[in-house]
Amino acid sequence: SPISADDIDVSSRKPGTTALREFLQYAEKGYFDVPTRTEKSFDSNFEESVADFLRSRGLTVHPQVGMAGFYIDLGVIDPSKPSRYLLGVECDGATYHSSRSARDRDRLRQEILESRGWTIHRIWSTDWFHRRNQEEARLLDAVTKASSTPTSKPPTRSPPASAQPTAAPPEPDAAPDLPKTATLYVEATFRVKSDKAPHEASMADVAKAMYRIVEIEGPIHHEEACRRLASVWGLDRAGNRIRDAGLRALTSLGEKCSCTSDGGFWTLLPSPPITVRDRSQTESSYLRRAEYLPPGEIRAAALQVLSENARVHRDDLVVEIARRFGFQRTGEDLWGAIDAVLRALVGSGASCDDEGYFRPAVP
Repeated sequence: SPISADDIDVSSRKPGTTALREFLQYAEKGYFDVPTRTEKSFDSNFEESVADFLRSRGLTVHPQVGMAGFYIDLGVIDPSKPSRYLLGVECDGATYHSSRSARDRDRLRQEILESRGWTIHRIWSTDWFHRRNQEEARLLDAVTKASSTPTSKPPTRSPPASAQPTAAPPEPDAAPDLPKTATLYVEATFRVKSDKAPHEASMADVAKAMYRIVEIEGPIHHEEACRRLASVWGLDRAGNRIRDAGLRALTSLGEKCSCTSDGGFWTLLPSPPITVRDRSQTESSYLRRAEYLPPGEIRAAALQVLSENARVHRDDLVVEIARRFGFQRTGEDLWGAIDAVLRALVGSGASCDDEGYFRPAVP
């Protein structure tokens, strides 16, 4: 077809026009859902404030756009194609708080909308009112980025095997602009066979166990390493005597140049490349605390994000780094730990302008 579903304006709401658009959309993308403008108004003054800002920049905004059984708080019209929504803006308003669970609000809902072709930009009310200028800049960047993204998307269903081409395969599409998934964190689960507790065992046995723990989980904080020492011995907790035995073993490994410590985080020698690890599924809850995130791993995550983007605002960079570690929220402690590494990164891997935008350092 010389036209796509996005070329058909259904604002007239005529059944035939709507049906044609749905048919073309299904043929191209594999689903029938078409964004529908409703007569609903704003859910909150917050949403209206965001809409007013966008309209002041010459953009057309529709509140409460219906799609796939959900309502998108704000739909931003594509200036170059008025029949198409350029961006969906989600605010933490009534729709967010009325969802049954955080899983519905944050993951499933957005996944469904994005699978239906939406580009979603989320704004939190606290950020909008406390860091207004930064959030306005982020929103305009999202609009600009969405307007520069090709509107055509690959179909969600593959054609039958008989219809597959036998000639040379087509050139691959450009890589999608999605965050890369970090490697899952692997905890040491081996078992030490000993009739003696760690603090009663020989230094050689304890050091051998500690070396394996560091080998599997390094860089690992010495407190977490001592807790793991207790668990591999089959114990529920690490008391002071087990902790002291673990610290003595780590000191012994350091003296033998088998392991090294940087700010309390231990790794093998020679130090292997640092991998960014997702901690969302770890058994140990301590691994999901900000103080147990190795600064070197935070730095690696920051450089990873910067290598994938031309520039990133500090606030967005902190959030994206947190997500790569498996965190869905950035509390004060986590924010502070990541921001401290970002400050040290300026001048030695990245640059930051007066507006708070980070860029990868020019080699």
